[in-house]
Amino acid sequence: MVTSPGGANRVYRTHGPRFDRRLDEVRVVDEEGVAWRVFEDEMVSETVPSVRLTRIPAHRAFWFGWFAQFPQTELFH
Repeated sequence: MVTSPGGANRVYRTHGPRFDRRLDEVRVVDEEGVAWRVFEDEMVSETVPSVRLTRIPAHRAFWFGWFAQFPQTELFH
């Protein structure tokens, strides 16, 4: 889950990358040092642009319910 500086939340499906920090308004960095560009519908690796993480529909009001079902989910702010 990526939260923008303005408070907008987006959840992306990932089977590997774990994110470490935000570079700027539109990019985050994973623990391997790879920058990812955050778009409305997906995140795209800047190293290998064909690697994309699709967005999962979610509602902020139900975050507590999501986390109860999927406790391994990480919130990245």
